[in-house]
Amino acid sequence: MIKVFTPGFDQSKVTLTVTLSRIMMPYIIFVSIASLIGGMLQVKQHFASTAIAPIILNLCLIISLFLPYIETPAHNLSIAVLIGGILQLVLILFSAYKLKAFFSFSLALSNEVKLFFKRVIPAIINNCVTQISVWIDTIMASFIPSAVSYIYYADRLNQLPQGVIGTAIGTVLLPLISKQVNDIENIVKIQNKALNIGLMLIMPITAAFIIIPDIILLTLFSYGQFDYHAVQQTVPTLVAFSLSLPAFIINKVLLPTFFARGNLKIPTIFSLICLGINVVLNFLLMNKYQHIGIAIATSISTWINSILLINYLIINKMYKISQVLLLNIVKILVATLVMSIVLYLSNYLSVGLFFLTRIVYLVTLIALSVIVYFSTLYLMFRGNLNNLKYV
Repeated sequence: MIKVFTPGFDQSKVTLTVTLSRIMMPYIIFVSIASLIGGMLQVKQHFASTAIAPIILNLCLIISLFLPYIETPAHNLSIAVLIGGILQLVLILFSAYKLKAFFSFSLALSNEVKLFFKRVIPAIINNCVTQISVWIDTIMASFIPSAVSYIYYADRLNQLPQGVIGTAIGTVLLPLISKQVNDIENIVKIQNKALNIGLMLIMPITAAFIIIPDIILLTLFSYGQFDYHAVQQTVPTLVAFSLSLPAFIINKVLLPTFFARGNLKIPTIFSLICLGINVVLNFLLMNKYQHIGIAIATSISTWINSILLINYLIINKMYKISQVLLLNIVKILVATLVMSIVLYLSNYLSVGLFFLTRIVYLVTLIALSVIVYFSTLYLMFRGNLNNLKYV
């Protein structure tokens, strides 16, 4: 199976991948059970646990890289995935126990169960498209020396804000929109507020990944076999991936409208279109840009998906971008620009700095960025950030 997914790997890489896959395989069981129970918690209006769960996994991955390597960094990450899955399940089970969200098994085919199976197939197809896209990217990257590692590290960093912000927004929005599925006006307000908050949080992170990716990668990963050359190869990959972050947030905000209405056909069609575009762009960009071209293709296809979703909802009068939201976005962009300038002028990290010095330096830059960004927003909103809520 590994040879099918990564035909460009030599025998040593295949052997290592088999070992790592065996370590991580139980994660599928843990995360599947956690997702099932998490859905029950959302019905009970409990969103915190399902929103925090992805953060736990990402934290486990990051912490594992600071610990002594068992054999290679990849072994640490694989074990971290397994531990993260266990902790996610423990968190969800604890929350279910506290809320008395007990469940039992039944073979009865009620109307709700029939509706579930009717909708789950297109939902599976929609999710499969994403996994197929990752699979295709991996296959193509396997033909480029060390490209799979460069893409993996950049993608893991890129997925951290996706998991913290995007998944949290999507988790909260779906039940809220489902309850008001026929109230288009109120749904539009909810979506605009979510976009407002989501873009306010994701834009400075996107800017940081573009302005100081070298500092972030040096601090987090530049140890052992992941040397300075690997960092330099991963930097443009992270920059390319990060360009998709705002589009990812837009998708997370808009998709619940389709899910709440049981209309999974349209987003699935759009996902298939974007999958085709991603594959074509991979072929076109890989020859010139190598592994960076794969990341660029991913970002472009993600933005195209966002544009398709927005256009469909607007044409069918299910969404409207308010003028207040547009004005807020302009202010967010200005604050991001100011923060980016400060961050750029502060970027003078030396490769030779010690481990603790790098951490202190990165934390200082992050703190400075947060202060500058929110101070600028504060001034632009005339001393009242509560105005961000009005869209």
